Amino acid sequence: MGERKISKISMRLAVGLLLTAQVTQGAPAEVNGRLEQIGPFRVLRVWGTPEEMGFAHGYLVGKGYVASAEEYHRNVPVSARQRDDHLRTMLDAVKLPPRARAEIQGLFNGIVAAHGQAPVIQGTERELTLQDLVFDNAYDFFRAFACSGFTVWGDKAGKAGLLTARNFDFAVPGPGKLGRQMILVRQPTGKNQVATFTWPGYIGAFTGINEHGVCMFMHDADGKRIRKPQGRYTPVALVLTELLEEVKPANAHARAEAALKTIVPYPFSYLLRVIAPRSADHIAPPVRVFRIDGSGLSENPVAKMSCITTNHYFDRAFSAGPNVSGWSRHRYSVLSGRMESRVTERAAWEALGAVAVGEADAGTLHSLIVYPERRSLDLAFA
Repeated sequence: MGERKISKISMRLAVGLLLTAQVTQGAPAEVNGRLEQIGPFRVLRVWGTPEEMGFAHGYLVGKGYVASAEEYHRNVPVSARQRDDHLRTMLDAVKLPPRARAEIQGLFNGIVAAHGQAPVIQGTERELTLQDLVFDNAYDFFRAFACSGFTVWGDKAGKAGLLTARNFDFAVPGPGKLGRQMILVRQPTGKNQVATFTWPGYIGAFTGINEHGVCMFMHDADGKRIRKPQGRYTPVALVLTELLEEVKPANAHARAEAALKTIVPYPFSYLLRVIAPRSADHIAPPVRVFRIDGSGLSENPVAKMSCITTNHYFDRAFSAGPNVSGWSRHRYSVLSGRMESRVTERAAWEALGAVAVGEADAGTLHSLIVYPERRSLDLAFA
């Protein structure tokens, strides 16, 4: 995979604008949501109980979910569809959190209501089922998401105080899914508002931020994998969604560590980067990088005033393990060279561009830079 500049439509968003304090207008009374346009970005806002949020999501953008499913079946080879059919036989090993299960049920109900009945997915010649949505929302149990990112703070972040960035790299079957990317803003009753950067039908937080500026990112990693399920597993992205609903900067790291301990060992290998605005004493690093895999839970070291996350597992001396790919080593080397001095906003974008993926079948879907202490972010959709 080679380097390329990010082909992007970008815009600065104030977190206060994105995460509105109260969302009570703009949709029929029976639908707790509305679809908006902020600059070039589609923003889906939903609020209420998990069932209400899910129903609004499915009702308002469910046709985009169905279109993506049909595009997938048109464009992927038979072998890929057969692989997915095999993976679906392992759905009994997926343990959904109760709130996520309720929201996914609401999603299904909303899609059915928008279509008047359960839609037939062209290419499969069968109706959409609840299990289809469960499978898609449990996808990190079946395969990994690959990404790069970094966090800088203190003198290296300059006036921003804290800056964190990421590319989200993922294989898509055609251009339609790229065009359907959106910002999903969820306002669960009595909990934090959470923004995730996603597409219709997916509620997990592989890229997420809450109203307090806490960010959580998933990265594919090179640890031990479990080839055959040995129990029941809770999808990581759904765990991060619930964490973002609950945590504040002061407890984000501890709560994340406690939650991740309950879901390991895990079949796939991930680095989970948790960033919180600095505490008043400015002593503790604002980022921790947890790693989960078939061996359990551990943690990557953090350098002074910077943290780079590609797909590496490191020991305390920052030595890479034997399974690290050449592409991951290259991306880490590129980012390391760009973190040696203060990282300006321009330098951050250039760093993301230098490690963006330009392959036709696995491109960088979105990139963002978050300034948690300023409560703002820069976002680009490919």
